[in-house]
Amino acid sequence: MSFFFALDQEKHFYYFMEWIYTFFLFHGVFLYYFILL
Repeated sequence: MSFFFALDQEKHFYYFMEWIYTFFLFHGVFLYYFILL
């Protein structure tokens, strides 16, 4: 049971890191254009 729980936690961690990556990616582009303007 704990094995599947660990796999589920790893999956959620992967999705969380992907969300953080896209979050900083879009905000980085926004700040880049904001600085250029």
